[in-house]
Amino acid sequence: VHFEDVDTVSITFSAKPERNCQFSWRLDGGAWASPRKDSVVRLVDLPGGEHMVEAYAQDEFLTRDPTPASATVTVEIKVEEQVAGWVADLSQSDFDKRKAAVQALKGIPDQALSALRAARSAASDDVKWWIDVAIQEVSKTQQSKDSP
Repeated sequence: VHFEDVDTVSITFSAKPERNCQFSWRLDGGAWASPRKDSVVRLVDLPGGEHMVEAYAQDEFLTRDPTPASATVTVEIKVEEQVAGWVADLSQSDFDKRKAAVQALKGIPDQALSALRAARSAASDDVKWWIDVAIQEVSKTQQSKDSP
């Protein structure tokens, strides 16, 4: 585990024996990523707090390790500062940064919605469009999270 930034982590997986292994991982009990040969995963824009990363190896015969490895990483950042940074990224000229900011804000809907609504009143028309998109996406995430 290597912290590249306050909210970006690189994790390197390994297996024994190492021949032709593929790795799959998941974050915080989410869906497993498709197995891949690359042994490094980069997790970007993690919200503040503790996160559980699990991984398993699979050999060339598709035999999967029955006990995934796990690690807990703690992102020590104030959520308000992180949200403010993502809201500010909505005004970047780089489309990918704007898109990544919307995705990141979806991860913490309760904190994101109030910050987005507050930022909207002072934003330019172009940025308001992105803030509206973010509000819609975050609201959808919040509704699905609240549904049984």
